[in-house]
Amino acid sequence: MGDLKVLEWNVNQYSSSKDVPEYVINEIVRKNPDIIVLVEFKGINNAKLMEENLLDYYVTYY
Repeated sequence: MGDLKVLEWNVNQYSSSKDVPEYVINEIVRKNPDIIVLVEFKGINNAKLMEENLLDYYVTYY
C-alpha cells in the first residue's frame, strides 16, 4: 500500500450561520488529499455544499 495524503483543516466556524469560504473547497480540490478532516465545521448547508463539491469523496459528518 502506498502513502496516504491527509488534509486536516480547522475551518474555525464560530456558528452554523457562517458559510464555509469558497477557498476552502478550492484548496481541498487543489491538494487532492485521500482523507479530509474538517475541524470546527458546522451547519447542514455547509455539509451539503461539501457533498455537492467533493463528489469524488465519501463525505460523512456529525
